[in-house]
Amino acid sequence: MSPVQIELAENHAYATSSTGCYPAESLSPLALNAELAGENRLASERWQSLCLGSPSRQHFHDKLITSLLKEQRIEEASNAFTANQRRFANAKFLILEARILQAQGCYDGALQVLRRLAGQFANDPNIELAIGHCLSESGQHEAAEAQFMALAEHKDIGAQQLEAELAANADRARQYELAIERWQKLVHAHPGSIRYQVKLIGALLNMADTAAARERFQQFEKQYRDLPVRYNLLLHIMQADNEVESALAMIEEAIERAQGAGQSAREAGKQPVQVFSSFLKRKANLLRRLHQNTGDAHYLIRERQTLLQARALKHSDLELEIKLVHACIALGNFQEAAERQEKLPVSMADALSNLRIWAKDQAGDLKGAKALWQARKRRLYIPHIQPCAPGVLQRKDARALPETGDEIRLFTAIRNEAWRLPWFLDYYRGLGVDRFFFVDNGSSDGSLDYLLEQPDVHIFWTDQSYAASYSGMQWINHLVRQFGRDGWVIYVDVDEALVYADIENQGLRDLTSYMAARDEEALPGFMLDMFSATTPKSPPPGEAIDFVESYPLFDPNVTRYPLANCPYYYVRGGARRAYGWGEILTKTPLVRGGRDIEFLMSSHRISPARLSGVSAALLHFKLAGNYGQEFKEDQRNNNRMPACQKRHRHYARVLQSDDGQPSLINEETLRYQGSRQLTELGLIQAPADFYPADLYPTDMSCVDIHPDIPIAAQGDDAAMKKPNKP
Repeated sequence: MSPVQIELAENHAYATSSTGCYPAESLSPLALNAELAGENRLASERWQSLCLGSPSRQHFHDKLITSLLKEQRIEEASNAFTANQRRFANAKFLILEARILQAQGCYDGALQVLRRLAGQFANDPNIELAIGHCLSESGQHEAAEAQFMALAEHKDIGAQQLEAELAANADRARQYELAIERWQKLVHAHPGSIRYQVKLIGALLNMADTAAARERFQQFEKQYRDLPVRYNLLLHIMQADNEVESALAMIEEAIERAQGAGQSAREAGKQPVQVFSSFLKRKANLLRRLHQNTGDAHYLIRERQTLLQARALKHSDLELEIKLVHACIALGNFQEAAERQEKLPVSMADALSNLRIWAKDQAGDLKGAKALWQARKRRLYIPHIQPCAPGVLQRKDARALPETGDEIRLFTAIRNEAWRLPWFLDYYRGLGVDRFFFVDNGSSDGSLDYLLEQPDVHIFWTDQSYAASYSGMQWINHLVRQFGRDGWVIYVDVDEALVYADIENQGLRDLTSYMAARDEEALPGFMLDMFSATTPKSPPPGEAIDFVESYPLFDPNVTRYPLANCPYYYVRGGARRAYGWGEILTKTPLVRGGRDIEFLMSSHRISPARLSGVSAALLHFKLAGNYGQEFKEDQRNNNRMPACQKRHRHYARVLQSDDGQPSLINEETLRYQGSRQLTELGLIQAPADFYPADLYPTDMSCVDIHPDIPIAAQGDDAAMKKPNKP
């Protein structure tokens, strides 16, 4: 159903009533309609009315509690359950107690409730399925699979329901190929099921196979053109293909049509029509994505205006209120953000606890922020920090491994990176890294053999999917907990070179001593994409390469905006602006060991920590060698998270387009000269007391690029000219 059709359905129901109220026989389908439109607050109001009018109808109470949980109105949901648990003392209703706990992230408590009910209602299919569902949601995917498979012979559980649970479990486990296979089987057996077709399209998008998703959507659209989910699916596909401007134009046109329908209704003397806030929320999402792609702050302003427009409607909801807090943070309106956050429900749910942690840190209460994080860890399943199962990481070296002490230890994960390893190890040894910990994800190019020859490297091998480990986060956090309990921890990729102020004169030990003296726990930074003016190509096998010298160019045009997650900012822009996809560049590459700091999205986000006044850049050599071929290989291997898959597929598509390789050189391109240059450009910083008195930077004498002659006008020879030494 389109926005207009949803609004007209509301109008029609109102028009059939002579009292100005919805007739009872219309309210139940309209409550379902509100759910489909994403209007959880409106849905819960309608289910509440139905419960009051028909208190003996269990179905209405089930729906009311479910709607309340979607809004994280935990206390109201709990009260509604308690008030009716004697009236509806059956397994199907009592399971809602476990769902209330699950909504709070308390999976252990939910499992305890379900197992108690399993003893009370022996062999009840609803309880057994709920146990499997809870195991799956809490990340215990193998246990969930076993639970569902054990129910195959249960006479009261249909094969269709069981197959759907298994398909959903594969989705949650990021086993996307298996999920697609299972959803396809269900669609083939039940072609009239809207749910199965939607799930199949979603799984195809998770695999970044937008071509197959579009083909399936076209078949779906012919059958169900008038359903709201059709509209949502189209938007998801367009965003996956980075067709953000087209998606925005489409939703703005739909909103305009709905507003026109509202005006017509008012002129006819009917109920004024409201544009459902869910469509305005989708518009806000697209505006945020456009800001990420372009760095244009105007989109952030429009996002907040759109959310306020949605809030001005009669029916607000929790999702909208959370989005408004994030919009205020991004715009730097911290006081308004804090005031809005204070009005949100107190909950350990992910979206709400993140904002509570931000508010604590914003108020200068780092101890409180850390306490909330620890409470969240105890209550919620956070997949990125889960320990690896036995046998996932197999240690391959036999070198002595002393206690951490005060060592600086570097952790990273690789797959077929042999051509980068000599440079990478030399660079970080030169900075003062004492010991390296590598996870080799099934390399076949000799990387493992090379690393085994290195005296300061410890190597762990795994064939687990990179995506299944949440981009290697489970591997890295597992090793850091085991081998980074003291000293200092560096987490970088092998295509990144750490640079901080005065790095030419001060090594890592100087930096960590400075941070330790001030009880600083984390070094904030960002990736600065580096590239060459010449056509990219991979070096011959065995040829050593200095990445800083070979890929010396960068685009300094980056934007930095506040964010609700530590390190509380995000950076976008740089050379990959030319590809039209705004990748997050934020990184936190160095943290204090033994402070229970965890990496949550690579090092783009970390758990709460005291940030250093020194900041860093990671010279990022992703655009090195034959990187276009690497993007294609990523697509074939399908070993990355969905968001990364979509981004790399977009890069590959741009490179294969008629226009070919986009020019990365523009009027703002610069040649890297050293840390002083980045400091003067404002890309990195350090307090004055970080420098020796005679080395505090006061000029840019080290830079040999003429400020009035951009690199783009100097040509390749000028662009590749070696810099003068500082």
